[in-house]
Amino acid sequence: MRWLRGEAPDSSFERLLNAFRTSSWKTRLMVGLIPPVVIIMIITGYVTYYFSKQSISTAVERTTRLQTVAVGNEIEVLLDRCRQDLCNLAQETVTAGMLQRFLARHQVSGGIEYIEAAFIAQKSAEHLVYVAKGGQIAQIPNHLISSIRPNPFTYYDEVAKLSPRQVWLSPIVEVESPFPEPDNPNQKLVRKVMRMVTPCWGEGSPAGYLMISIDARSLRNILS
Repeated sequence: MRWLRGEAPDSSFERLLNAFRTSSWKTRLMVGLIPPVVIIMIITGYVTYYFSKQSISTAVERTTRLQTVAVGNEIEVLLDRCRQDLCNLAQETVTAGMLQRFLARHQVSGGIEYIEAAFIAQKSAEHLVYVAKGGQIAQIPNHLISSIRPNPFTYYDEVAKLSPRQVWLSPIVEVESPFPEPDNPNQKLVRKVMRMVTPCWGEGSPAGYLMISIDARSLRNILS
């Protein structure tokens, strides 16, 4: 055995070292250069990935903020147009024909889709409620107004806090309202809406209040 004769055991490292010493200059250059190049590429790739990730995250965050602000502005513009429509409506003399024309005009113009227009009297039972569905507009008989859910009569307390040209806006609610037709007199519609209410003033005191309902799909179309 080599170690009994006092010789160091032959190891794999020694064999590799001897092979390297006896190799050509080309082989030595390749062995000497490839590992550093690989290490530099790994480090460069990691640094590039890190900074690219940070840049992309920042860009996505900024884009999301801009989109959120833009959508918020569009919704604000839509609701302000609804407020102006309602306040202008409150300046007119309330009649059944006025409410029906209001809904029909917006159906024809292709603008904001209102699906309800109503006048709730303060001191009498002369309420007027109109509901729109597609191209049809129907007046809800007084004896059926109480079946509307949520009921328009429940907004008296909110309206009492308002001054002229001020409006109250409801959250998005599910409204169930009758929509009698000759072939389906018991028909009911269930839709998601936002209701906007403003007082309608008479001789120094509120004569009642006007209510319009905005189809929630108008807001969905902005978000999409």
